[in-house]
Amino acid sequence: MLCFFIGENCCAANYLIYGDRSCLLEYLHSLGMVLCFGLTAFALLEAVDQRLVKYSDAQSKCAALSLCRRCIKYADAPAD
Repeated sequence: MLCFFIGENCCAANYLIYGDRSCLLEYLHSLGMVLCFGLTAFALLEAVDQRLVKYSDAQSKCAALSLCRRCIKYADAPAD
């Protein structure tokens, strides 16, 4: 949310103060939006992993356990 807020403030400053002519503020606006949506995608993937898939938690079984031959959490798995 902080990246979104900073990016939108750069956009507002560019529009209101510079009449949409500042390349630096436009770049900072774009950077804020890219960071915002990148962090949002990361947060969504983390939430799906922690709540549904449970792949990264070493103590619980993951949702794909029935699809695998052997799980590397519980036994040595082949490297191929």
